[in-house]
Amino acid sequence: MPLRIMTRDFQLLDEVDRYSSLQITRKWHGIGEIDLVINRYLKGADKLQRGCIVFPHNHLNKGFIIRHKAIELDENGKATENWSIKALSLKSWIGQRLAYPASYEGNAESVIHQLILDNVVDPDDSKRKMPDIVLADNLQRGKNIKLSTHYENLSEVIEDLSLQSGLGWNIEIDFENQQFIFKVLEGRDLTVNQSDLPPAIFSTEFGTL
Repeated sequence: MPLRIMTRDFQLLDEVDRYSSLQITRKWHGIGEIDLVINRYLKGADKLQRGCIVFPHNHLNKGFIIRHKAIELDENGKATENWSIKALSLKSWIGQRLAYPASYEGNAESVIHQLILDNVVDPDDSKRKMPDIVLADNLQRGKNIKLSTHYENLSEVIEDLSLQSGLGWNIEIDFENQQFIFKVLEGRDLTVNQSDLPPAIFSTEFGTL
């Protein structure tokens, strides 16, 4: 699976697919991450710089921003030819803001949207605005919630609301409009006891486990 590399302003730099290992951890409620090990002399490896965004080929809902890059050490503590790279999901941007004092009430999705609007997309202090982040349509899902904030880490507030409501959240890449879309997500029932959607069955018999 090739990894594409882009800048924060949507410039595609390169892609890599000959890495030594790649572990992608996605989280419905919290912040996911990537652990990548790649030979530093391979084509495109030099483009894997801190602050760049990586995503699996055409999976624009799986963007990660590189936060750490170091030479991998072997079992004897000696430098190898590999880079060890860690990237956090684009949702980690939300953790760069505090939830300013305010009170909220409404369905979970509306409360989450208003928090992002007040602290990221259109804050009273324009210096707190994050460029190119927009809100997806509000479908007003989730149970009714009352919330008061007082300078808590914004991503932790959103994670807590996600846990309370069962709704997920994500930031997706929109190349066409050169923006990042904050979305609230609703899970799908793929169990064998429903007939609306094809069930997801994890079994050695079907080769899915």
